[in-house]
Amino acid sequence: MAQNEAERDDLQFNKYHRFFGSKRWVKYKFSFDPFSWVQIKLSLLLLRPASSMTMIAEPYHREIEANDLESLSPTEIRRIFLISKEKQLRLALCAVRSSMNELAPVAMLSDDILEYLFMYCISWLSEKDREGYAWLHTCRRWRVVALNSPRLWSHVDITSPLLRYFLEHSGDATISWISSQVIQKPLAPALQSSACRVESIDLNVGSHVAWFFFLDYSLKFPKLRHLRLVNSAADELFVPWWPTINHLALDGVAVAWRRVANLTTLRLSNLRQLGPTVSDILHILRLSPQLEKLEITNIRCPTDEIETSFDRIDLDRLSDVFLNVDDNHFVSTIMQTIWIPPSARVTITCAASDSLNLVSMPFQRALESAGDFRVVRLSRLAIQCLRADAEPWSTSPDHVALSIRRSMPAIPSHPSWLQFSLGLLDFSSVSTLELSGFDSPGNGADLKHLLLYMPRISTIRVAFNVLTHLFDALSDPSPLWTNSPLCPLLQVLSFSKLGDVWLNFAKHYFSSLVELVKRRATFAPIKVVELMGCLDEDDCRRADRALGEYVHVVAVPGQLRYQW
Repeated sequence: MAQNEAERDDLQFNKYHRFFGSKRWVKYKFSFDPFSWVQIKLSLLLLRPASSMTMIAEPYHREIEANDLESLSPTEIRRIFLISKEKQLRLALCAVRSSMNELAPVAMLSDDILEYLFMYCISWLSEKDREGYAWLHTCRRWRVVALNSPRLWSHVDITSPLLRYFLEHSGDATISWISSQVIQKPLAPALQSSACRVESIDLNVGSHVAWFFFLDYSLKFPKLRHLRLVNSAADELFVPWWPTINHLALDGVAVAWRRVANLTTLRLSNLRQLGPTVSDILHILRLSPQLEKLEITNIRCPTDEIETSFDRIDLDRLSDVFLNVDDNHFVSTIMQTIWIPPSARVTITCAASDSLNLVSMPFQRALESAGDFRVVRLSRLAIQCLRADAEPWSTSPDHVALSIRRSMPAIPSHPSWLQFSLGLLDFSSVSTLELSGFDSPGNGADLKHLLLYMPRISTIRVAFNVLTHLFDALSDPSPLWTNSPLCPLLQVLSFSKLGDVWLNFAKHYFSSLVELVKRRATFAPIKVVELMGCLDEDDCRRADRALGEYVHVVAVPGQLRYQW
């Protein structure tokens, strides 16, 4: 079949070649499309005898005398013929592909579904005016859908050269003002006319000059609900303008705090000079009963007014509390005043000081009423209270009920990290203790106090931890301050998560572990010992022989990289 097609091409070529030999008038037409490949179209018009031949090239037209055409070799003429045929085949291939695309599954999706997919694609993009709109150059249908979907153009970068393009295609949809750069020019007239459609503002205001140069205080934002202002300058910025909003996030920007109300989200950060007072924060919380998220980071509250008592503030919808403030009086006052639901996640980062004991009963009762506060994780700089359904060593925020962190290691003049934690929380119902990098100074008295406050512990998991003080505390059948052993209900000891100190667990801790199991067997026996990645295969077998008489051993060998 290929041979027949080649013979047919040769006949057609010979026909053209014989015709070129005649002195008849011929028109060549060359057309160049926008995609840079050359499409050549050859048409033979036998109109009348002529002494010359005309060649027209588009978009550039020029005429070539017949003598120039007659000077072409048979090879060159054949090449022109093949180029013409190639164009015909390309057109046929495009038609076939177009028909195939119409039968593809994506072609059967409705315009509404395509628009939803496009919205999903840009929902996580930071530069929504660029990467998010590649479909404009994909096919005709996708381009039409994108251009006719106002929601796709709702994120308007007011510092972008595509500002007018976005405002035009956003139609009457609600929009968000964002800035990928620091604002350096006044508000465009087209942007002023769109203020009535603005639902969210997220801007890098830069400085006083940039902000006042940008904002027209006469503008009204009837639909505005989200406001986030970031000040990238060294000096803090005060903004007297204040709309009615629900979500407020300020970074280095201060406002008229007494005018803030009816919030569902409050985030304040990097305010060392213009930060709100304790009374200002409590005033905002009192006027925001629907508050869901509270986050205060790196602010210094003025001490011009210190109140010792406040009325309780009920925040039944509060789900997340994050306080990272050096002033422990501020933290304790806030936590003393608010009433939060048991399901709320609380993270507190503060200086190592006993002033956290000022946190009073409302906060403690909220934790006690949760009913699933059963797991405590203690590390070098933090204590976390996890929910009962938390997996071992889980890092999911959903599993954390309370997290208290200190911003610096304890120093000799400060009370122990555990001392004010023990006075803050009720550990009587805790059943699982996780130790990760915890270091009890001195003779381990802090750890003994902790275990004394946890009489119902049945499982202790240890990782990245020095075990000397733990083994000493658990081996003592009658500590000096009590006649009963620590952790009398302890049944499971688990060692896992290989770390540098653990690289030769057999050398450092194995003999102490065997001694602990034997001593506990006389007054409060342990039932299960888990060794996950702490020993090699030979040591795992040795552990089974040494401990199998007293406990059930679960040993999973690990690979030691170093030998100490």
